[in-house]
Amino acid sequence: MSLAFSRRSFLKYSAVAAVAVAGASLFSGCDQTDTKNLYCDGAGSITVLQINAVLGTYDDNAKKYKDIDLTGNSITFPFQITVGRTNNLPIQPSNFKAIVYGKDGKQKAKYVGGTSNELKIDASLLDTNLANSAINKGTITLNASLAEGEKLVFTYCPDLQYAEYSMNWVLARAASASSGSTTTK
Repeated sequence: MSLAFSRRSFLKYSAVAAVAVAGASLFSGCDQTDTKNLYCDGAGSITVLQINAVLGTYDDNAKKYKDIDLTGNSITFPFQITVGRTNNLPIQPSNFKAIVYGKDGKQKAKYVGGTSNELKIDASLLDTNLANSAINKGTITLNASLAEGEKLVFTYCPDLQYAEYSMNWVLARAASASSGSTTTK
């Protein structure tokens, strides 16, 4: 058996690997095109800078994350942070942001943790020095409502020293069927 690896074989296996990587992103539910600012459509799990954050609750029976209720005067959801790196992680209210977009796609409102009374971060999530392998769980409440057809982009910036990295969850309130408009995911 020859251990030689021809250029033709290299190209063939490189193409197979590229297709496999691209195909795997279809199953995650999260957009991996920008490796610094990851987006997830709805509740889900995102990992960046060896930090994993989960917005929502996973339903083992349905094998998916439960939808977040966007119909009331406030939006509350569970949030979990797990540190997978060796250096400790400070978690402060300023790591969190929520932006509401209107039906027209324009920014309607912006809420930043620590500067807005509308965005409440549960104290159990906050930590001045979260250690490796530690998990913080809590709830986040946005005291605002979404009209039909509007969307909320919730952002967690895990390490403010690397502010160009963020985790983003897009939560959209569907338009009712009686309004004549439709939404797509």
